[in-house]
Amino acid sequence: MGLRPGGEGPVGPQAATGAADLIRQSEREQVLAQARVHGMVAIQISELMQGNVGRREDLRRQLVERQDRSDLSAAWLCSRIEELDRLITQQLATVDWHLRESRRLRQRIGAE
Repeated sequence: MGLRPGGEGPVGPQAATGAADLIRQSEREQVLAQARVHGMVAIQISELMQGNVGRREDLRRQLVERQDRSDLSAAWLCSRIEELDRLITQQLATVDWHLRESRRLRQRIGAE
C-alpha cells in the first residue's frame, strides 16, 4: 500500500484502482475529443470542397456556353478548372485522412 499525499497514512487498493479508473476515463475522454475534432475538420473541409466543386462546374458550364470562344478566355477558364481540380483532389485526401484518424482514435478506445 502507498501513502496518501502529505503522509496521512496508507492508500488502499480500492483508492488506487479508483484513481487508475479516473485516469483511464480522462484519457478516453481526451481521445474522444481528438476524434471529434478530426470529424469536425473533415466536415468543414468537405463543405469547402463542395463549394469548389460548384465553382468548377460553373466554370465548365461557362466554357461550354462561351459565344466568343476567344483563346485567351478559354485558356483562363481551363487553367482555373485545372487549379480547382487539384485543390479538390487535395481536399478530398485531407478529408479522407481526418476521417481515418477519427475512426482510428475511436477504435483505439473501443468507442466504435
